[in-house]
Amino acid sequence: MNHLAHVVLAGANPLAITGAVLGDFWRGALDPAWPDALAAGVGLHRAIDSHTDRHPAVLGAKQLFEPGFRRYVGIALDVWFDHLLARDCEHLTGVPLAQVCAQAYQALKQAPPGLPPPFQIFVARLIANDGLGRSVDLEAIDATLGRISARLSRPNPLAHALPMLEALDQPLRRVFARLWPDLQALAEPLRR
Repeated sequence: MNHLAHVVLAGANPLAITGAVLGDFWRGALDPAWPDALAAGVGLHRAIDSHTDRHPAVLGAKQLFEPGFRRYVGIALDVWFDHLLARDCEHLTGVPLAQVCAQAYQALKQAPPGLPPPFQIFVARLIANDGLGRSVDLEAIDATLGRISARLSRPNPLAHALPMLEALDQPLRRVFARLWPDLQALAEPLRR
């Protein structure tokens, strides 16, 4: 799952939302000085990523891609699943996408001081560019895949993944329809 899904699954607590995004920027043990909800958000992020990677529907979806692409399919699926969530946000969450984004951006603006600089830079760009809301836009999805591709140390096909994802839209929608309720059930008891 990418940032939009993590934010939605974190619930309404601003610190948990911040932790849900921070999960991509924090490795290793959690800081014991953090507020409980911030630590819970990072922990939930990790649980969601782990559950998604092992989910039978996701494992099956990886077989839809050419063998040379499969090493990177998890990344592409995370981005595409955010796109699917954005496209159908109100139906899946009961909340319009614009409201989800506004709540997330407000929470991220209140992030505690001392969090890693890459996280702070990312959050500033995410808010300035409406990165969560733009998940609905295919051009933004393509740009996201390109940025991820450029950050990876090895040559990879992610910058050219959008046509494959679009071609597989219907089967990937079915995969997401199986995955999303399981992630909601996973997240519910872990929220703070």
